[in-house]
Amino acid sequence: MALSDHNNPQKQHFDAVIIGIGHQGLIAANYLARSGFKTAIFDVASIVDGGAPYDMFVEGAKTGPCAHVPTPVSQRVAEDLDLEECGWHLKPEQTCSFVPYGDQTNEYFFATSGRQATQREIAKLSKQDAQNFVDLYDELCTLGQVFDQLSDTHPAYNQKGWQDLWSVFETGKLLSKAGAAPQELFAALMRQSLTDFLKQRFETEAVRGFVGFQAMLGGMSNPDRAGSAAALLQYVLGLDRHRPMKGDWQPLRGGIHDYLKALTQSALNHGVTFMPGNFVESMRAHEGQILSLQMSDGATITADHYVTDTNPINLFSSLIDPEQMPADFRLKIQNMRGSSGYVRVKMLVDSLPHFGGLSGFGDESFLSGEILIAPSVEYMRDALSEARASGGSEHPAVSLSIPTLSAPHFAPGGMHVISALAQFFDPSLDDTEENRNLVASAVARAIENVAPDFTQTVKGIAVYMGDNLDRTMGPLSRDSFHGNLPLNQIFASHFGYHALGADLPFGNLIMCGYGAEASACAHTNNGGVSAADHLISLRSGKSKASGRA
Repeated sequence: MALSDHNNPQKQHFDAVIIGIGHQGLIAANYLARSGFKTAIFDVASIVDGGAPYDMFVEGAKTGPCAHVPTPVSQRVAEDLDLEECGWHLKPEQTCSFVPYGDQTNEYFFATSGRQATQREIAKLSKQDAQNFVDLYDELCTLGQVFDQLSDTHPAYNQKGWQDLWSVFETGKLLSKAGAAPQELFAALMRQSLTDFLKQRFETEAVRGFVGFQAMLGGMSNPDRAGSAAALLQYVLGLDRHRPMKGDWQPLRGGIHDYLKALTQSALNHGVTFMPGNFVESMRAHEGQILSLQMSDGATITADHYVTDTNPINLFSSLIDPEQMPADFRLKIQNMRGSSGYVRVKMLVDSLPHFGGLSGFGDESFLSGEILIAPSVEYMRDALSEARASGGSEHPAVSLSIPTLSAPHFAPGGMHVISALAQFFDPSLDDTEENRNLVASAVARAIENVAPDFTQTVKGIAVYMGDNLDRTMGPLSRDSFHGNLPLNQIFASHFGYHALGADLPFGNLIMCGYGAEASACAHTNNGGVSAADHLISLRSGKSKASGRA
């Protein structure tokens, strides 16, 4: 089936409409169409110039969607939707982490989907750490299975306090059956700081920095606070039952354009309607129901059910009349702003960064996944202290992705685009030209510390912070683990009932994701499948009331 323009129809009706073309929305569209739903998927225009994945941030350059936090790919989804037949194949470089450390030295290690290969890399630093690394993740995943059981049996209470209370007692019951090792690990995570926990586990600063940064990415958490070690469990739960460095099915890292292309082709094969270049401009709502969508070509779209995979700040502050939403919900949307401790930076460079230790030949196989610059936990602690003292760190921790290694057409010939998330920066830092320039310089210098002469290769740069960040990346802060009730914070994100999707004020609207730029968010990892399953069960009359979307 080809992409449809429908000659600017004035009105169309569908069984289900997905708003936003992120991977969760595409998954939901596929499953609904396979089940006989007349399904359409429409995108929402970016409010910020250059902010959307396929918008040019400088002339001729765009990044596409990137996964800075690893994005789980369900084998069930890949098989159900015939993604390999649609041109997508999971490659080893899509699951790798390149970790340079030291100032302009030849030191790095390279974590891949292969367990033994990763252990060999870490063994260059410490043989003991090589074993401890895989042991820790195996132990975390075993503990995570307790929470998976909890998630599978969670009651559909409407009051969140009851959900938390039930979960606390059920966690204790399941842990009592799990054995001594998971119990001891759980206790350590709940009460120890991330700094102390990692010092007990690993000998080398570089490994501590790598593990710690993955757990802390996306917030302003203090690694010295009691209970902050629980962020490690949060990270593993976010991987959606994928054990790191074990087998071929690993969470995606880096650019995920090819994955979205395959999901789009699968949706076309299943008869999903697309209207390229036609965007949702507004949504009419009345008395707790979405009535219709108004499109940029003037058409009106109606549906029985609406599923959203777009930035909730834009959705509920720009597309829907705020008078149609309860006051407490409007306040919740307002409070989602400015809560992160990171900034987004997009760069156009005329050559790949030359990291010490790489020869320049075959560098792509090392750099196609995620590149993490956080050489130690102490480095991150100092960056946090700088941010609190002066608004931003001169030495931020940085996660890089180079999407042109898999999609070279995103940049002019021979050039590359880089997507970076950098922390730590004060969330209240004013979004001014001066501050954007300071942020850009700090991020570029942090990269240059491990990739000499990097700043000379930068030909264009765009910084997203403050409100612009909220309107592009969305409310992705993981700034939860300050030592304040870490168990409840795990409940909140893993089950999703504290997430926005559980509290939407419209009975026919489900939130399955936060959009293509927010490609990894712990409480929406199964959002596309869950939303489709819910609507399919409603049609069959088998659905029961649930607070989770």
